[in-house]
Amino acid sequence: KFRPILNLSAPPGNSFNEAINKSKMTKVIMSSPSIVAKKLYAIGQGAIMSKIDHQSAYKLIPTKYDHLYLQGFVWLNKYFFETSQIFGASSAVPNYDRTSRNVSDMVKVKSNTPAAFLERQLDDQIIMTRTLAENKNFVEEYVRLAGVINLPLAPFDKPDKAFLYQQKGVILGVVFDTLRMTWSLSLDKRVK
Repeated sequence: KFRPILNLSAPPGNSFNEAINKSKMTKVIMSSPSIVAKKLYAIGQGAIMSKIDHQSAYKLIPTKYDHLYLQGFVWLNKYFFETSQIFGASSAVPNYDRTSRNVSDMVKVKSNTPAAFLERQLDDQIIMTRTLAENKNFVEEYVRLAGVINLPLAPFDKPDKAFLYQQKGVILGVVFDTLRMTWSLSLDKRVK
């Protein structure tokens, strides 16, 4: 039987998010600007940074067939279903995180990159290394694997979103400069 869900948190007592058993979801561990700063300090002045961003993160993970009725609605006598994870669902983050973590772990092993050089923030893979060669080793393997498994990556021409082989870049909303060993917030963030 189809039951239309128009809001993830309403009506109270009968919403999509209230039906999710949170005790069965995996714990998500994400990075922070503080962790990135400590790792960059440990790596040292002039560290090379890259940030890889997955496009349409939640949309990459399909919904279980038996959950489709929870992600649909009726309009003009037609039924519409979202077949992928939906933004705002409390289950979307841990469901996506498993995929992101697995990709990161596979590339880490294949490229022989120490965990101390890596951080993740859900759909962002952050690589911080001493040398350009170490950074390229991980990035090239990541991009290769993404191509094999059809994982769409954000273009590297938007520095706030993704960038390669830099000594200054925006990570988790903070501008890190490894030549000057400083961090700062963008004007937008400072005003907010």
